[in-house]
Amino acid sequence: SPVPTDAEDPDHTKLDWFGVSLVTSALVLFVLGITSGATSMHAAGWTRPIVLAPLIISFFLTFTLFFWEHRLPTNITLLPPELTRRRSFVVLCVVGGLPLFWSTSVLFGFSTIWQDRYWSPLSCALHLYVFSPASPTRN
Repeated sequence: SPVPTDAEDPDHTKLDWFGVSLVTSALVLFVLGITSGATSMHAAGWTRPIVLAPLIISFFLTFTLFFWEHRLPTNITLLPPELTRRRSFVVLCVVGGLPLFWSTSVLFGFSTIWQDRYWSPLSCALHLYVFSPASPTRN
């Protein structure tokens, strides 16, 4: 098969390292804030600085990422702006995430019930691992 003409274009070999660091930092801080708030045993767990600071910084970094990507040439952006303006792309992202949201909520609900009534946390995790999206038994 012939090589596409844009494969030899030197502009397509560039990577937006600042954008990559922004999205990585934003995701890590968001996960840190969510997990810190969810595992907090304090009554005011979600209002503690260790929870709020990573969440606020991650939202700031996300907006900075969108601003940064909007200013770059489209041939080196992480996600082309034309793609995000398409309605079908947004619908695809939402519909594609629904099974993950459903399975996560079901697994979390079952794990809390089964830990309280039947199994230890480790045993429950091992029993439910085969149903998780990260399981190698899934195709």
